[in-house]
Amino acid sequence: MIEYGAPIGWSSTAPRSEFEDSALEPFQPNRRSQVLRVRRSRKDLRSPLTDKITFVVEFKDENGMSTAVIHSIYPGDDVGELAGDITARRGVVFYDWNHPGA
Repeated sequence: MIEYGAPIGWSSTAPRSEFEDSALEPFQPNRRSQVLRVRRSRKDLRSPLTDKITFVVEFKDENGMSTAVIHSIYPGDDVGELAGDITARRGVVFYDWNHPGA
């Protein structure tokens, strides 16, 4: 994760403590994980601007040549591996990718 120093977009997460239970819904980013997500109908709860960019990169050796494989790039904080209950582990909720920003 790097900090750019100026807003680069909207974060896909926010602290869980900022939301009432009624504003959230269960969501599965993949088959191995679950999170709480801001209800897509709650357009009044906009995703916040962020100056952070997270890169998910794998460094490996391919036939004697060092390579870097970029698996994902997204605005906001690193949420760690998409496995288990991410909201419980990291204390964050997600926004849908199409949720309006601040």
